[in-house]
Amino acid sequence: GAIRLRPSGTTTALTLNATNSTFAGNVGIGVAAHATASLNITNTDQHIRLNNGSELGIINLDADGKLDFWAHGTDKTINFRTGTGSGTVAMSVVGTDVGIGTDSPSTKFQLNSPNAGSIVGGTIGATIYGYSNNEMLVISSTYDQSTGGIRFKRGQAGSEIDSGSITFTTSGTSFNTSSDLSLIHI
Repeated sequence: GAIRLRPSGTTTALTLNATNSTFAGNVGIGVAAHATASLNITNTDQHIRLNNGSELGIINLDADGKLDFWAHGTDKTINFRTGTGSGTVAMSVVGTDVGIGTDSPSTKFQLNSPNAGSIVGGTIGATIYGYSNNEMLVISSTYDQSTGGIRFKRGQAGSEIDSGSITFTTSGTSFNTSSDLSLIHI
């Protein structure tokens, strides 16, 4: 049999039995139920521990507001999915490797796409993308479509020193070095 809790009238708020338990509303653990959230957990050691008998996963919110997703063990995987049904892996963290467009990254950061993969950034809209079919790396600037290039720097972030550059223009390609580097080795 089941144990049913009916705080008022005939509406069952909680049903407990040997195989499953159901709540007919929002639940609060360590605090009153939230008005709109189905589950509200509030205490000083907030975490959800998921254990399937052989594997362990933890979702934790620390005192500084940092949210941790933890697949406990060596080289475990955390997948971020989108879509319907079983979904599509949009991003995967395997051990210390991160993959976008793959669920089995083989390097620290791997970007896979059946077409061109792009990395876009910078204040002038620089774009880096590659084509897998003809193995080409493209570096362009959306600020000025007639030029693009690669700049090489050395030193620590914020105090880098220009080492040289390869510049692409509509009239050709130039290889440049800084004044203290006189040679280009190809």
